[in-house]
Amino acid sequence: MVSEGKSLTGISRTAFIVGIIIAIIASSLISTLVAMQWAVVQGPKGDKGDTGAQGPQGEQGIQGIQGIQGIQGPPGTVAADVSALINVAFSSVWLGDDKHEVSGFIVNFGRDPAYDVKIDFTWNLGGGIYVYKTINVGTMYGHVIGEISVTYYFEGQGTYSYEITWT
Repeated sequence: MVSEGKSLTGISRTAFIVGIIIAIIASSLISTLVAMQWAVVQGPKGDKGDTGAQGPQGEQGIQGIQGIQGIQGPPGTVAADVSALINVAFSSVWLGDDKHEVSGFIVNFGRDPAYDVKIDFTWNLGGGIYVYKTINVGTMYGHVIGEISVTYYFEGQGTYSYEITWT
């Protein structure tokens, strides 16, 4: 004898599972029938026809009249404008002066030459101690890039700043 448990609603577990399976199968069949009927309602797709020949090219338009050339202005000058990209590498020396390697590039962005170009460095070593060094670049003609590579030896590491001057 097989016993079936009844739920609170009075339906056995087996009857419930069989009902769900029947509902899934019925849903699948109905979905398939609707999809097939929809294709019948729409009807067959027709073939695409020929697109036809392309029409002839139109005539080219009339070219406009060229404007009058303006008068030439005086030769331009662009004042010297010197800037630099500088890096300082510090190497500590135990029994001697520390090494400060200055490297980078200096550029005159202007068209006019910059005369007597100098880069004045100031190292602030703290405690009121400053070290001053100058790189004399000389004349930088317009649109020129120069390389900077100088090594200084002095005791201490600090922050540095620089100023570029020219006439």
